[in-house]
Amino acid sequence: MTTYRINQSKLAALTSAVDQSGRDLDREVAAAVNATATKTASLVNKSVRTELSVTAKSVKRGIQKGRRATAAYPNTSVSLHPSRRLPLKDFKPRQTRKGVSYKISKRGKRTTLPSGFISGHLGDHVFVRVGKPRLPIRKPMGPSPWGVFVKQDMAPAVQMQSEQELDKQLDRRIKFNLLKASGEI
Repeated sequence: MTTYRINQSKLAALTSAVDQSGRDLDREVAAAVNATATKTASLVNKSVRTELSVTAKSVKRGIQKGRRATAAYPNTSVSLHPSRRLPLKDFKPRQTRKGVSYKISKRGKRTTLPSGFISGHLGDHVFVRVGKPRLPIRKPMGPSPWGVFVKQDMAPAVQMQSEQELDKQLDRRIKFNLLKASGEI
């Protein structure tokens, strides 16, 4: 868990701009924090997708944003759920004569799951038979986005970009309040 501190000079500039516009400082800080949390979730999603060959929607299901920041509670969080592994359905599977081919890594080649099949009746998931008879079948899973995020050590880069985003959002709030005070908005 990482805590970000607001730059004191930016906070002083925001306080001055808020005083001129007549708005509430705590609400402006909360707006900047919420915008930063949204961008951080997007950064986590993009960083995971640099390694995995999946859609943004499938990674987004594992990202959780905490309670929205408010004037009374200007904190929020962004976390990646640690245990959710993605089904092979998310890795662009194709039915072939030999089984099902899929691609997990963006850098790697497609892998074939022998005797695998894609079931249209069961949500287009990939399954493989366990024994000779028709049943039982099992649903193989791919890696979890959290595992990729941790293994590739993506946290420092995302933290640095999030800090820059918080500064950017504070600048946006300062500019908005100055324009509001001058009557241009």
